[in-house]
Amino acid sequence: MSHFALINSLILRKLNKKRVFVQSFCLAVTVTALFVLLVDPRQFSANVPITIPQLANRFDTNSSNNFASGINEERVKQELSGYTGYTIRRLGLKPIPLVSPLEPSDNKEPVVNDVNSFHYPIDIHPWHQKFKCPYWTNTSSNATANNNQTLLIVVISAAAHSAQRNLIRKTWGGPNLLEVDWIQLIFLVGSTPDEDIVLKERLKKENAQYEDLVQVNVVDTYANLTLKSVALLHWTHGHCPGAQSVLKCDDDIYINLNGLINILSKEQFKPINRLYGLGIAQDRPQRDPSNKYYISRAIWPWNMYPPFLSGGGYLMGRDTIQPLLSAAQTTPFFPLEDVFLTGICARKAHITSVSSRRIYERFIPKKLDSCFVRSTAMWQTQSKIQFLQSHDIVSVIYRRHLPCRTACKYLGIC
Repeated sequence: MSHFALINSLILRKLNKKRVFVQSFCLAVTVTALFVLLVDPRQFSANVPITIPQLANRFDTNSSNNFASGINEERVKQELSGYTGYTIRRLGLKPIPLVSPLEPSDNKEPVVNDVNSFHYPIDIHPWHQKFKCPYWTNTSSNATANNNQTLLIVVISAAAHSAQRNLIRKTWGGPNLLEVDWIQLIFLVGSTPDEDIVLKERLKKENAQYEDLVQVNVVDTYANLTLKSVALLHWTHGHCPGAQSVLKCDDDIYINLNGLINILSKEQFKPINRLYGLGIAQDRPQRDPSNKYYISRAIWPWNMYPPFLSGGGYLMGRDTIQPLLSAAQTTPFFPLEDVFLTGICARKAHITSVSSRRIYERFIPKKLDSCFVRSTAMWQTQSKIQFLQSHDIVSVIYRRHLPCRTACKYLGIC
């Protein structure tokens, strides 16, 4: 074979390989496209397209932005109803008999959750001297000094987390808070195993001493946080209807009471029918089974969550409590409570969610300075040491009246 023929043969062989590769690639794309068409999660939504709007990652109340800005709320509600229909069919859920919806619904969705069935083995006596809720009304006369505000703070805590609760009682939830007649603090804990007699007795003694525990008949597990948060709505609706605002937070959250009171005292701050917190948009489900926030495609087949508020801490206006409870009544529970309540249920109930880092911040700077402290109501801590350091720094800043731009070293010394 001549040299020219050999070169020509090699070129033809390479072209054939490239042609086979292109054909294989096209076939793979075609198969993938067909697969997507066949399993597109939109088919589960009763012909209602599931599309999550692309929103900015940061929102701020100062710019008058919120999760509903520029979005057709009715369309979003219809899109998110795909989750309800799909999950009801997937789990074979049946309407609960003899249970009426808390609020009339245009789409007449069936009641799938009995949100009025919670009971509380440990509760606060309605006429106990430390319990302020019975003295609050919608026009509370004892709260006029703070723009007629009344605030219920509910800390979600596990029954075994007595150390965390005591840490709160010794810091931001201490005697100074108890003297404020328009703020009520309670700890909402779950049920304990019947065989754990020691923990049961410990809870009884703790409540006898502090009288600030409410225990709900929900087992303390991460998966049950959604149930506990719905129980929070149920308890508030029945036991503290006079609260103008309800702040929900976890027991690792440090609350800067001075900053929170400053926000609530502003005339332009009107949380009556809104939710306030740290907005999370364009968040995707975690598909790794080892991840704490793992959600399988069977539970949530879509690639994006609706915008929601971070569950570490958020503020609810008075007029959001019953609509959220009503939405939870007709929406199958979702394992992530913040996605469920502040995302799915809030939009279903036409409730506006406003994101502001002034309300809640997940990550604190390495150096807490007076600018951060004076502009932030609460933040998450990673340890007992960090919690105590936060309290020391906040105390020094307000005791010394340190203005913004006064540096604070992250050791409690300014």
